[in-house]
Amino acid sequence: RAYSQYKNAYLHGETRKDDFEEYLDANPDCFQRGLYVNQLRRWFKQFNRNQFKVFIFENLMENPSAKFTELASFLDVSCNKFKLPNERVNSSFQPWGHWIYQQGVKLNDFAVRQEMYWLSSLLQTGGTVFRYFKRDSDNKNKRAIDDLREEYQQSVRELEDLLDRDIRFWK
Repeated sequence: RAYSQYKNAYLHGETRKDDFEEYLDANPDCFQRGLYVNQLRRWFKQFNRNQFKVFIFENLMENPSAKFTELASFLDVSCNKFKLPNERVNSSFQPWGHWIYQQGVKLNDFAVRQEMYWLSSLLQTGGTVFRYFKRDSDNKNKRAIDDLREEYQQSVRELEDLLDRDIRFWK
């Protein structure tokens, strides 16, 4: 969760730090947001647990259709209420041309505000071109990611117990 928040902040120009450890030091709350067990415990104190349907992202992505059917059943609505995208909508990447990418995001936001949907569509299609400028800084930040994963271990075990679910792939 914390690394995802960092990458999103970096992509959208909310941080100039190209170093995950520095980002964590400057934004200690991003670690706390990843302690899902604490968040769920607060909700479970306020509402009956049977009012919640918790999905783990990785499980959802393994079989989205089955999970949406499960969700529809939980909500007691028709499966036809959900339209699954044909491609991944929110893939993570860090482009080499970071400044160019940021300008494209700003231009797309402007196009949507001005109801210039043709331009927005063109920019989004062109976004696949920016993926060729992709850069993956995960290797640079590997030690920080490994340290963070270690710090989350106890919370992940508690979440497994709370949800009575195996999420060892988070460990």
